[in-house]
Amino acid sequence: MITLALLAGIWSTTCIQTQMSPDHQGFVVESYHIQKDGSYEFKRSWFRDSKCSEPSGTDTESGILELGGKISSFFSPGNSYEANFSSEGGIDLGAIALRENDYIMVARGVKNNNFRNTMLSLFQYKKQP
Repeated sequence: MITLALLAGIWSTTCIQTQMSPDHQGFVVESYHIQKDGSYEFKRSWFRDSKCSEPSGTDTESGILELGGKISSFFSPGNSYEANFSSEGGIDLGAIALRENDYIMVARGVKNNNFRNTMLSLFQYKKQP
């Protein structure tokens, strides 16, 4: 079972090549800072190079993470749970999975939509010391 206490801390990806939109493409490092009370900060740092050493911008979001019931689907490993990300922009229905207590995988949906995205990202977030 996943609890907010288990998720408390900072979780980050490695340097990932991606293209989100014509304005945002290149390499990113994403991180979630999750508190025991459910508050979270999400940060996506953009870079021009594959070593993520030349910054080109940052996207941030903060809000409240609420965990729900266990998810059983083809796209979700056994330890996956509903995750509602509520921020100033609305509610994002997604999922979160805890792997080996050191990694999480996250699925984010479309804000203010009734569809829950349970297809977890291929990118893992490693818990930072």
